[in-house]
Amino acid sequence: MESPIRIKHLIASYSRYQAAKYGKTIVEGSYGYLSEFCHPNANCLMEYQEFDGPSVHFVLPRPESTYGGIQGFSIEWLWFVQDLLGLATESTVRAKLIGSLKLLVEDVPATS
Repeated sequence: MESPIRIKHLIASYSRYQAAKYGKTIVEGSYGYLSEFCHPNANCLMEYQEFDGPSVHFVLPRPESTYGGIQGFSIEWLWFVQDLLGLATESTVRAKLIGSLKLLVEDVPATS
């Protein structure tokens, strides 16, 4: 089995490529931002945050559950990740993720 590529080396390499091709790079900042918001712990805190442009305010959560247990949380988190992939204009993984989400909700009985 080959050794995995360490993320710090991948980021450094891509930063050098971006700097050489475009004269500047924002790879480190973009990676940091996306990795923090892709982490499930960050998503758990979303119900305690309210965004106003670039500003974040901490608020009390709604009295009702926003996730519907672990299954609801998992679907919410996957939907959140596909939104982030859309912001990054990534299409291959995002399309597969959306297909998986559709399969997950196909068997959910409708409620009134």
